[in-house]
Amino acid sequence: MNGYEESCKGIYLSPGEAINKMMIYDINQLQIDRSRGRTIDIPDGQNYSEIVLHKVIVGGNSSDLEDIKLYPGCVLINVPTMKLHAQDLITNALKNLGLGLYPLQCAVTENPSDTNWLYGSQNTKIPSYRSLVPHSPLIMKIDGNTHLPMRDKYGRYIIKRTAGFSGTQCDIIKAVQSQGILIVNISDNINIVNVVHAVPTEAQPIPEGFIWASLDCVALDTFCARYCFNTLPMLESKKLKKEYHFPTEFIHDVPIAKIKKQQIVSTLWVDFPLFRYYLYNDAEKRGIGSCSYYIKGVDLTNNTKLASYHGHLISLSNNNMNEVLTKTLYYNSNSILHSLQPTILSYAKSNDTLFHSNLYKELLAGFDENHDGIIDYNERGTGFENSLIEVISNTSDISAFEKYGDLKATYLRSLLWLKYSNSKWNADVHDFLKMKILTMQLYEAFKLSNNKELNHDLFFHNMVYGKGYWPSFKTAEYIYNMSTIYGGTTTETISEYSAYGSIFKYCDIVLNNSHYTSSTNALLNYFNDLKSGIKPLPFTFYIPIGFGKMNRKPIPNTVETNDPKLIFTTEFNEIW
Repeated sequence: MNGYEESCKGIYLSPGEAINKMMIYDINQLQIDRSRGRTIDIPDGQNYSEIVLHKVIVGGNSSDLEDIKLYPGCVLINVPTMKLHAQDLITNALKNLGLGLYPLQCAVTENPSDTNWLYGSQNTKIPSYRSLVPHSPLIMKIDGNTHLPMRDKYGRYIIKRTAGFSGTQCDIIKAVQSQGILIVNISDNINIVNVVHAVPTEAQPIPEGFIWASLDCVALDTFCARYCFNTLPMLESKKLKKEYHFPTEFIHDVPIAKIKKQQIVSTLWVDFPLFRYYLYNDAEKRGIGSCSYYIKGVDLTNNTKLASYHGHLISLSNNNMNEVLTKTLYYNSNSILHSLQPTILSYAKSNDTLFHSNLYKELLAGFDENHDGIIDYNERGTGFENSLIEVISNTSDISAFEKYGDLKATYLRSLLWLKYSNSKWNADVHDFLKMKILTMQLYEAFKLSNNKELNHDLFFHNMVYGKGYWPSFKTAEYIYNMSTIYGGTTTETISEYSAYGSIFKYCDIVLNNSHYTSSTNALLNYFNDLKSGIKPLPFTFYIPIGFGKMNRKPIPNTVETNDPKLIFTTEFNEIW
């Protein structure tokens, strides 16, 4: 434990000074002393020609013997936990390095008080997200004061083309490798996190039970991705590949939507998201690693050997070869259009046929940049990824630095997505999150189709949803919007952790001596007291027309309006 006390107290010793000590280094903190960082040139850089990295990672200046003595470099042990990614395919060895090594607290100048960060935002003392590094091929120019996308004199968003998330990840890994740093990758696949990792209530840890290690981060990630997106036995997948001229044999079962007797019903088909994804091939072309691999290991549960055959995971026992397959449908809710593309597009087409909507064409117009009918992982819309991260980053600062900031941040974070998806819902006429919200509403339809019980569609009563039946998009859109604002669609299900619930709790704490929030069922108790005639709490929540009622009854403290300056604002002793 030598070095623990110093690390906890913030005492900094370089690796060369930490004799017989194991120190903890925050590689994000460079601005406190920029001599701890070194600028690394990337000859084949795509998003960056140079990147500043902590010398604990890359070592000191090779022409300075004293610097090399203080910072001899490292053996970098990269230990990712396998998850499905919100902006990418998976988050594993490549992403853990390719995003995690960018130092957040590293500014344009070496002035210790400079907060004009190179890679992170906001421009406050402690940046919270690496929103300035490209997360998609197209990124919007952001106004540093409003944190919103900027437009040109014609009202068009100012958009720059980049090498996307692939360039972001490959650039920094190339920078580290160019310094001769050995990287050991150990991937925790014991419980792969499915659906979404950032929301504990929705995250689904899948007990796969594996740990994989490799000196090659590209090979490791290629295998892990193939494992996740391959649910069909080899003989079956090879047969399908030949019969339908599929580009790959790594195939998984997916639900697709079809019309049956005026209902939209799920049936099974297959998909191959790896064919729409380019990071591993890009990394291989840049010399970071290889997409080829073999497996050598042991299954400790039955003492059988693990190996690979044509890239497939197999177990060997008594001269028998058995393929090891996952049974899980892996996807991320935030990237569902890319990870479950046939599912979402088939539902869009079905809804269009039944209700004469235009969802399918809208999706292709918003994402399919090369007009080939396939939305690959490099086709991510007009750059809303970085804009969205910027918005979230701003709310993180509010949460960290303002009194009761966690309540205000929850309120803003919930509503900003909706607010900037519709140009009629904000005074600046923004709609840069329009396509993001559309994909999330389509995910809502997918979730509703998986309900364990049948429910009648809210707008078309001859339809049902749940148990494999899909709702109308109008119902999915309504449930998503109401749940985003209130956390539910009935007064009994309004959540204290929603936008509405956050306002209620703040007003009760600040203006009502915590009368309700000091006990359980605070909102229900408040609604019951209102029925008894008590005076409402002094806040007014302005929402768009059509969002102020549940079961035809007005929601307390809400006012419907068409005024874009008021929509999604709240008045009490201050204005949110």
